[in-house]
Amino acid sequence: MYTWKAQQLSFIGMLDLSIVLLSLAGVAVVSYPRYHIQYWIYRTWRTYNIHDYPDVRSPIVAGIASIADILILGAAMTNLIYYVLNKSGISLKFY
Repeated sequence: MYTWKAQQLSFIGMLDLSIVLLSLAGVAVVSYPRYHIQYWIYRTWRTYNIHDYPDVRSPIVAGIASIADILILGAAMTNLIYYVLNKSGISLKFY
């Protein structure tokens, strides 16, 4: 993707759009398997008249995963937003 911009001088915006779309797709790919497994367990339990929506992780693991999600995905999305704003000519300064 980074070579696309170098190949065509009038090529504006496609690299930025590609980065945004790949980032959003990455967020979906990271979180989808766990939700799919939990939903499969829920459907299985529902056949036995158990109507809880289970979390397949222990409370400690769920807490650590939440913190990791916030740090990793939050940092990635913050960097993505800064990148797009910087490429658009918008400068954010925090003092």
